[in-house]
Amino acid sequence: MHDETGFLNAIRQNPADDVARLVFADWLDERDDTISRTKSEFIRLELRMAAAPEKSLNRVRWVKKLAKLAEQLEAQWLALVSHPKVEACRLSFHFACPQRWELLTVTDDENVRDCSACSRPVHFCNTIHEARGHAALGNCVAVSPALARKPDDLISPPMFVTAGMPLGMPLPVEAPQYTPPDAHPEPLQPQWVPTAPKGKGRRVSARRNARPRNIQRETWEDE
Repeated sequence: MHDETGFLNAIRQNPADDVARLVFADWLDERDDTISRTKSEFIRLELRMAAAPEKSLNRVRWVKKLAKLAEQLEAQWLALVSHPKVEACRLSFHFACPQRWELLTVTDDENVRDCSACSRPVHFCNTIHEARGHAALGNCVAVSPALARKPDDLISPPMFVTAGMPLGMPLPVEAPQYTPPDAHPEPLQPQWVPTAPKGKGRRVSARRNARPRNIQRETWEDE
């Protein structure tokens, strides 16, 4: 093997062979150019992470460095060489898949491999949106190491299927639009209330409060 294509073909035929990756990394170091050094560093760091305990204190730092290296590499190269874990099985089958991308059976599509554990295809995804879509449909995924990850970032929001839509193609439920209150409400305008002419209001009020006259008693007293 005297070129990169030959090394990639060897890895494609036996994806679980890490020795071929190390030989590839040595060859890349000899080329001594920026992209080759980045590829070599990516391969060596990923193999170091695979050999280290899952709860290693250096893992968080390694993951961040690996993501920065992966951002500089082509998506197809990562799909062939990288070691992402298989995810989203827990959403469909309620268990964490023990398989890894490099252990799956290669297919004609370099972004799809077959899993013998669940007898389903596994999709290599270059965006979280793509991975979340596959997970929502019940498909297993392997997410590119170039992506920044968050806990439970493959879980989709609540979904529903409208009438006439094919099954398996849910639509996200739209949240109600929030309308903020008016920050500067218009001041209330004073309302004009008609008043009685000066002086008449007191006479009207006096008549209303006067004691009712006893007409029968007044007539008797006059007699």
